[in-house]
Amino acid sequence: MLSLLTSLPGGWKRIKGYHRLNPGQTEDQGICMELPNHNITIRELQEYIKSKDYKPGLEHGYFLKLVEEIGELAEVIGKGKRLGDDSDIKGTIEEELYDVLYYVLALANLYNVDLEKSCLLKEEINNNRTDH
Repeated sequence: MLSLLTSLPGGWKRIKGYHRLNPGQTEDQGICMELPNHNITIRELQEYIKSKDYKPGLEHGYFLKLVEEIGELAEVIGKGKRLGDDSDIKGTIEEELYDVLYYVLALANLYNVDLEKSCLLKEEINNNRTDH
């Protein structure tokens, strides 16, 4: 389940009417935690996703969902549909990028990976490479 979020002046806001819920869950049950009202860190987003969607033992299913979302991202990139002034994110590159990020972070949670720390460590390696 996820609540789609968008960065607006003053912080992150939930876009109404767009929730992914687990089977049998109502929309009210799908809202577990609010994101902070400031620029969000990777760690905060990862914790937010974990509070809503954490199912150890289903790593393979989450990976398949990630692959599916990457396919949907490829489709919308091909169409070139972007988020416009009307804030209708459905079917846009922005929506699918968030969905990909969501499942990357959900997988990181299942494998107990601090993705923010991993980013910093990997970027240090990248910056020390001589072939860039």
